[in-house]
Amino acid sequence: MKQLQCIQMVHFGHNIYFKLSFNKRQFFFQIMEVKKQIKIELFKRSNYQLLFIFLLISMIFSGFCNWIFEVYNIDPKINYKDPLKNKLFLKFIVNVLFAPFIETIIFSLLPFLIFKLKIKSLLLIILALSFIFACVHTYSIYYMVFGFFSGILLNTFFIITYIKHGINKAILFTFLYHSSYNFIAFIINNFSNLHC
Repeated sequence: MKQLQCIQMVHFGHNIYFKLSFNKRQFFFQIMEVKKQIKIELFKRSNYQLLFIFLLISMIFSGFCNWIFEVYNIDPKINYKDPLKNKLFLKFIVNVLFAPFIETIIFSLLPFLIFKLKIKSLLLIILALSFIFACVHTYSIYYMVFGFFSGILLNTFFIITYIKHGINKAILFTFLYHSSYNFIAFIINNFSNLHC
């Protein structure tokens, strides 16, 4: 039997420990246990904790993508002409309030309600919703890829909140998540020399 080194997450109280395992046969079961443990941890969290966790992950992901864009001298919004360039207040209303609400309804809620009737796999639904989200952010192929992975986070958050609390809280907290992310990006893009 071929030996394979893998890491297993073991949860004791509020602490998470990692231990090494060397049995190839157990690898699959360990991965499934880690996935199960992550699900349990996510569902135990309050909506505000989930909002913070997902927002933090989004900001780390965005920072990583921006670093890659800088290193390889890529302009992810190369085809984007900002019609609100000098209208800061209007830009704030559109990007932080209006767009997250409309995108939550049109690109998360409505397709989810349609897809959940036909597709049983939540993973496939999340990927489909994320593809739709990416197709709306067509500034460049790089930004579409960024939008796809951002959509995975956004739609995973939407579905977790939907399962835990139903449609109204899913809409509200997904809007808050998306709006908070856009607010941070708005501040960074308009009041610093960094860009999101």
